[in-house]
Amino acid sequence: MADAPRPAAVLAALQALKAYVPGKAQLAGQARVHKLSANENPFGPSPRARQAYRAAAGSLESYPDGDAAALRRALARRYGIEPARILCGHGSGELLYLLARLYLAPGREGLCSQYGFALYPLAVRMNGARLVTIKDAEWQPNLAEFARRAGAKTAMIFLANPNNPTGGFVPLAQLQAWHRTLPRHALLVLDYAYGEYLPRAELRGLYPWARRQNNVAILRSFSKAYGLAALRLGWLYVPAAAVSLLHRLREPFNVSAPAQAAGLAALGDDAHLQKVVAHTRRWRTRLTQDLRALGFAVVAGEGNFLLLRCAARGGRTAARAAQALARAGVLVRRLDAYGLPACLRISIGSAAANRALLRALAKLEP
Repeated sequence: MADAPRPAAVLAALQALKAYVPGKAQLAGQARVHKLSANENPFGPSPRARQAYRAAAGSLESYPDGDAAALRRALARRYGIEPARILCGHGSGELLYLLARLYLAPGREGLCSQYGFALYPLAVRMNGARLVTIKDAEWQPNLAEFARRAGAKTAMIFLANPNNPTGGFVPLAQLQAWHRTLPRHALLVLDYAYGEYLPRAELRGLYPWARRQNNVAILRSFSKAYGLAALRLGWLYVPAAAVSLLHRLREPFNVSAPAQAAGLAALGDDAHLQKVVAHTRRWRTRLTQDLRALGFAVVAGEGNFLLLRCAARGGRTAARAAQALARAGVLVRRLDAYGLPACLRISIGSAAANRALLRALAKLEP
């Protein structure tokens, strides 16, 4: 674990950073917009979560439980893990930054995949550490290259599973074999923000394995399948040795009472979760097939989004496709900031949004 980073090095790193830019949410002059740019849940949260949120409004004068004890216990029961190794946060991004602050410093390295989530490089650089970018292999993380590049200075290794924005996924058995090739002193951060969309067996096996490791941290989110993005709620399963230090680093009362209440209620409504997951899988398959039938290249993935590969020239470039969709009231994510200017990320939306997307792209001339 890292000593406190040197302020001068951190300042220099911050000055070189580019801030995270979220997907667009509005279109000028459009009354009806289908927002497929942020991987949001088209059904919204569970009705039980909405009710719990409204009930929490009756006690806004009181501080929330600073330990999020009830929520941590519920998560522990669901996944068969120790509540003492769970931290809840103001979104999984806060927990990611806390981990980076603890493990990274000037002179250390953080390894990220070429097309990984944009917050990972930010977390590495803002702590003055050296970013090592591993080129992907056929839209999948190059695990062998990660292992080859990891060394004595490697403090953190980041892997989103499934990966945003490509959708790439590493099955648990392959993940476990890869982990054995990595340095034991490096923390492997596994981001399962989209974990609910995976086969249940993957998550059932993940935690029994992780609880036996002393260098694996797992990030989870309530923003995607649970539909609580506005409340900013995430959680972290972390090695026991890091727990007390992370509690010292985090802000007191970092998770609001309404967020805790809604998260707890959402966990108790498995029927709603399964409705969301079933819809997403069904439309992910259908959109993949229909877009390919229209002549588009689609990268197969396991999240609640698709990666659309567009033409380098002609009428079906990423820019022209995004413009045509915007005219039809459909917002998708341009990926220039990810180094993928010829690609679009398309969230799986409502049936109406998905059909509007297909209609607009069908009209686009090659």
